[in-house]
Amino acid sequence: MIRLLGKANNLSQCLQLKNQNVVRAMGFIKTTLDDIQGVRQNGWDELFKEVTDFCVKYNIVVPNMEDTRTVNGCSRSWGGQLVTYNHHFKIEIFNVLHDQLIVELNNRFAERSTQLLRCIACLDSKNSFANYNEGKLVDLANMYVADFSTYDFCP
Repeated sequence: MIRLLGKANNLSQCLQLKNQNVVRAMGFIKTTLDDIQGVRQNGWDELFKEVTDFCVKYNIVVPNMEDTRTVNGCSRSWGGQLVTYNHHFKIEIFNVLHDQLIVELNNRFAERSTQLLRCIACLDSKNSFANYNEGKLVDLANMYVADFSTYDFCP
């Protein structure tokens, strides 16, 4: 949890810098999303080992992950569904937490918005338009095709 929130905090701190390069910031957003997705897909075993080691070190009982429990909010007598502890912790908590963060970041930084910022960044006059990219300008024009004539798109 700390690592996950740390990634989100690092992104937040980066985006708050006044002198932040837009292209670099957009890249950092993508990297953060990829990192979170990677941890979601491959990080459960490592986290579970760390938690198990911690519990053993401090004499905390670790449940058998194949034992079953009822789904939250449902009692067994009311026909509550049984799931394993592994399913509960990995799917219902670990994956859901990562999914919620990914959805939130995608909502805040929609692909169209980030693409627009990348296209506009190529017009930055710093260093004699060092980031100039004709392809990005064409992409920008394609985003607003109603504002350009067919002639404007001709080379």
